Amino acid sequence: MHKDPFLSAELGLFPLQPLLSFPLCLAVRVASGAIAKKILKMYAGTEILAYVSQVHKVVLPEGVVDHETVTLDQIENNIVRCPDPDYAQKMIEAIDGVRVKGDSVGGIVTCIARNVPQGLGCPVFDKLEADLAKAMLSLPATKGFEIGSGFSGTFLTGS
Repeated sequence: MHKDPFLSAELGLFPLQPLLSFPLCLAVRVASGAIAKKILKMYAGTEILAYVSQVHKVVLPEGVVDHETVTLDQIENNIVRCPDPDYAQKMIEAIDGVRVKGDSVGGIVTCIARNVPQGLGCPVFDKLEADLAKAMLSLPATKGFEIGSGFSGTFLTGS
């Protein structure tokens, strides 16, 4: 028997059951995240923002968005959630260009966490970075996760 009862043939559930459970899981994650975000803001002054920094070949250049001052209003100002209006328009055009052909493209979401309290997470196996990676990589279609220099760190030396 599989450890996930929805995938277990012994239960006799129809094959689409795992697919139908995903929207519920996503709704629970969104609601839980919104509550956690409010609690962290209220008790620790922590602010968490996320914005789209790349859609297909349209890449928001480093330094265009100041991570110290960008606001939720700037991010929420357009449908693609890019804080720079010029690049937001380019991203919308890139999406529309493939959408009319019945295709889709990928992108990158950049997350900013300000005033995160020291010691958040367990120091060995459940470090905050590990928990974030686990949460993000469990989303369908997510293929990468990086913190700090992330993937570009492969181009650096240890000295």
